[in-house]
Amino acid sequence: MRTKKPWHHKEILEGLYLEEGLTLRQIAAIFKTSASNILYWMKKFNIKTRDFDIGSVTAGKKLTEEQKQHLSALAKERFKDPTKHPMYGHRHTELSRRRISETKRRKNQEEKNTCNSKDT
Repeated sequence: MRTKKPWHHKEILEGLYLEEGLTLRQIAAIFKTSASNILYWMKKFNIKTRDFDIGSVTAGKKLTEEQKQHLSALAKERFKDPTKHPMYGHRHTELSRRRISETKRRKNQEEKNTCNSKDT
């Protein structure tokens, strides 16, 4: 019979995360696994997380101009050869293009609404 990994037990995760106050990364380091694996099992066991919404760890954080330039330079170097670009030789399907368009429209509309509400 296969034995369960320690992070497959709700009581262990709750003890480390809620009672001892360890972070996902600290728990992952203890068990020699990834933080995303620990997060998966915490979601599976419906363990409430502290201080942040799971899907938006970087929400609200802005890059400095220097960071943006650095990332831009890295991307330009990485894709100097167009054949190495992930979309090289591919085209979006009509459905994908429609979804992208709808998402952009919705985001633009939301931006307009938030800008208008700030003005009043």
